[in-house]
Amino acid sequence: MKIAPIAAALALAASLAAGSAAAQEGHTRPKAESGGAKDWTSHKGNIPFIIGREAGMKEAEFTGKPILFFYTATW
Repeated sequence: MKIAPIAAALALAASLAAGSAAAQEGHTRPKAESGGAKDWTSHKGNIPFIIGREAGMKEAEFTGKPILFFYTATW
């Protein structure tokens, strides 16, 4: 019987539970600002994101590469 994977899973579960409890104790995430498109250059690093589903689908068709959708949420 291997204990290490079980211990790692339990440690992860405890960590997630602690984070959830902290969020419920009044710790909140910053609210997203409303508005149109923003300059996300500093957040993207060297990854060439294609902004917009339609533009991304056209680029994937053109290059023959698979699609990776990346979504964000304000909640």
